Amino acid sequence: MKVRRLIPRLLGIALLLFSARLSSAQYTERIDDSYTDGVLSSRSRTTLQGDASNGSRVATFYDWVDNDWWPVNRNHSHFGDDGLIAATVHTYWTGSEWKITRRYSYEYDAEGRRVSQTAESWNGTAYDKLYRELSAYDAEGRPIEYAREYWIDGGWQFGVCPFCRHHLPSSRSTVAYAANTREYLWLTWNAGWDPVRREVREYNDSGQQLTWLRQDWADGAWQNRRWETFNETGTGVTESEHIWHDWTDGTWVPTRRQLTTRDADGQWLGSVTQSRVDSDWLNVSRIVNTYGLWGQDRQEVQRWQSGGWGTTSRVNWTYDGEGLLIEQKSGSWTGSVWQLTRVTTYGYGAVVSVEPSPEHARGLELFPNPVAAGEALHIQLPESAEVHLFDVTGRLVRTGIGDTQRLSTSGLTPGLYFVRVQLNHRVETRPVTIVR
Repeated sequence: MKVRRLIPRLLGIALLLFSARLSSAQYTERIDDSYTDGVLSSRSRTTLQGDASNGSRVATFYDWVDNDWWPVNRNHSHFGDDGLIAATVHTYWTGSEWKITRRYSYEYDAEGRRVSQTAESWNGTAYDKLYRELSAYDAEGRPIEYAREYWIDGGWQFGVCPFCRHHLPSSRSTVAYAANTREYLWLTWNAGWDPVRREVREYNDSGQQLTWLRQDWADGAWQNRRWETFNETGTGVTESEHIWHDWTDGTWVPTRRQLTTRDADGQWLGSVTQSRVDSDWLNVSRIVNTYGLWGQDRQEVQRWQSGGWGTTSRVNWTYDGEGLLIEQKSGSWTGSVWQLTRVTTYGYGAVVSVEPSPEHARGLELFPNPVAAGEALHIQLPESAEVHLFDVTGRLVRTGIGDTQRLSTSGLTPGLYFVRVQLNHRVETRPVTIVR
């Protein structure tokens, strides 16, 4: 397979959602600019620091306020020796310090499949359990069951969420596999498991999906809701037909059709959506995709108007000389001019500071970070101050005083910690990761 054909497949195609096209290199900075009537209306920014190879990753999210980037939220993920995420701590910026909101902990089976996710909220001194999600797999590693439990009366139970505004009940889903079918079942807890929805998907021997049936549980029985059929034809290029049917007056009525074309390498070239009127299929919209050396470089969304196709929106992707996505630009046609709606830029390499802003961070330095267990954490301050080191549960594990300090990490378990110091009548908190 030619290199220029292989790269787009690695980059992937997720088009209508305006998702990023990324190569194997992970971006370290992303800036999203949104436009209203062609005028910049909002900006947001994400920075990434670290990855599984060094045991931790920090994602910090900013908003553009008063001509400066101000931090909003931060997620700090800790990885185990197997490279899987063991826990993620969510924090928010108060204007003077980072405060913990939630922690998510993960467990995996011997094959690296996630079997549980536990959510906890920080009450200021300790974590309170909220809910956990459990997953099970069959002998072939296929998912067969998912369930959510809540922490109720000091234990994990199926029931009604005690902290949710809308009192959501526990949920559960199962998957049953047969030779050429899969049956998905969704249930909700009501002093027992009540069925909610069922889907049956049929495949041929090559794994191509043929049908999709959805039914809802009502009046003590399964009621037909929607049926979809899939058919592939053509040689050289692959043409597929996807038809939606609604259950009306005891019969399946076709309502919508999508005709999709892919090239020999599976790249999505475009699709046409049609609606059913009487006994005819009438054009509604279509998508046209084009590709360059490094991947997809344009997508146009067109509407059928006055007997012809007219472009209503488009997305352009730009790559650097190494095939890294550096810009994604979206626009819409007003009828007379093109107007920007969104521009996303990506940066690779050293991460700009993830600290709040120069005026809030002046003079406080921590190094090295991450720090190896047993080595000293060096802290440089603009003035003498008392420093506290807390673990993720809020337990104080080290203290020091002065303007230059060396905090020992001997005896501390590798993981996420927080350095807290009061400077000039403000409190600053910085994350520190101890690695093996």
